[in-house]
Amino acid sequence: MRLRGMIGVAVLSTTFIVTGVAAADASPAVDQDFAAFARIYAKHGSDYASTTGTWVEACDIERDGNGVYGEFWYGSTGHTQVWDGNGSDGGCGNATLAGKVTRFKVCEDHVGCSDMVYTDF
Repeated sequence: MRLRGMIGVAVLSTTFIVTGVAAADASPAVDQDFAAFARIYAKHGSDYASTTGTWVEACDIERDGNGVYGEFWYGSTGHTQVWDGNGSDGGCGNATLAGKVTRFKVCEDHVGCSDMVYTDF
């Protein structure tokens, strides 16, 4: 007997999201069991920056003429900015860092930045 047709498989995933922190001493805790799978976000309007530990991304979602970048601190002394170089056109700016991100924020030119987001990778 031959089986005809297609069998579809749906895969659901869970994303851990942090949208900001009100105070520097009130950092959200990332459960270490989930840290390997976590993607943490900082949002400013519709624009965002995110990290999975050493991989980082900045995305300009708004067509408003304001550039967007993520500012990331990693390891014990590392610091960098990652820009979404093509504005709100498709795609985002990303990079792989030499250490795990300890804190980050997303900024929009001429508008401001999100609250600092603290990680515990």
